[in-house]
Amino acid sequence: MDLSGKNVKTELETLKRLINKELSNLEKAHPALGEADETIYNAMKMKQIATALRTCNSEQIQSRVRSITITIQPGGMEEEVLLNPKLSLIENAALFEKKAGKLLQKSELKKKGEEDYSKKYELLRASLNRLKQISPDQFRNQDMISLIAEIQKSILIQPEKSDSIVIRPSTSYRYFVWNGWEIFAGKTDEQNDELSTRFTGQRDLWFHAAHCPGSHVVLKCPTHSPRPGQDIIEKAALVAAWFSKSRNAPSVEVHHTEGRFVHKRRNAPKGEVILEKFSTIRVRPRNPDELFI
Repeated sequence: MDLSGKNVKTELETLKRLINKELSNLEKAHPALGEADETIYNAMKMKQIATALRTCNSEQIQSRVRSITITIQPGGMEEEVLLNPKLSLIENAALFEKKAGKLLQKSELKKKGEEDYSKKYELLRASLNRLKQISPDQFRNQDMISLIAEIQKSILIQPEKSDSIVIRPSTSYRYFVWNGWEIFAGKTDEQNDELSTRFTGQRDLWFHAAHCPGSHVVLKCPTHSPRPGQDIIEKAALVAAWFSKSRNAPSVEVHHTEGRFVHKRRNAPKGEVILEKFSTIRVRPRNPDELFI
């Protein structure tokens, strides 16, 4: 992803604005959500403070201080925490643990359907905290560019949260299996969009015929599974080549990359994605029905 410092700054500000808007919409649609999630966040923060206090060295643990600086997760922001100077660090830790327990009891969500919204709300808050830490001198840093792209994908496109969660396609996709490896191919722009933005996991391999319209193809690579060999990569590339406008060509170039490098621009047409980086394989198109028997 080749972005100038100015463009990165624009993307950053736009992304923060979109997150704030989405948070506001969630709070309006679910009035108890903001209060409940804030309570959970504060409880988790207090538990982190208690842990930090308990892990101080033996000389400090009995000391009486007015404040301590710790790193709060998620977000990784440093925060100064005021303590009771009349108590030792270990006594302050016990006090924070007690407060955390009370807050967690208070924060139980009553509505059955609120859990999914709470997870989304929490993800948005954590992402916003990460974005707020990016300073102007980091706008040309490739790590920052990758971070923005990662957050754009996770909150706006909402792919699976981890490779252990399998999101099955919502409609009838082309489906092939080779020695236990699953391959999915979209039939329409809508299906291609869903495959690339929701169905593709971070470790999965994504394929598309180069320089022409065609199906988005996904080779599923479950967590803890070995990486696919060249033979299965070639099979998936053959599927992408066959279901493209170049199927009648003597040979077709196919781009492939991991799911974490597939991104979608805001307001981009359905089926249009951007590859942060990719490799290329050349194959001779062949009907998959002859290969996957």
